[in-house]
Amino acid sequence: MSELRGRPVRASCVNGTCCLAGATYTIGFLRFCKQATLQFCLVKPVCAFIIISCRGKQFVYGLHVMAKRET
Repeated sequence: MSELRGRPVRASCVNGTCCLAGATYTIGFLRFCKQATLQFCLVKPVCAFIIISCRGKQFVYGLHVMAKRET
């Protein structure tokens, strides 16, 4: 990371860095990128699984309640 410190960010629309034109790499910026990447790769799938399983249980429970009311 020390070799990147102070170097300018190459602006490229293909890489999604077009809004970072003129910015330089700093330790804070690199830490933010690392934290955001880890959050996306580790925390997001776990949260998505929890949400899907909770919604699935509510959906099945909701159908069960509706079936009891009709009879």
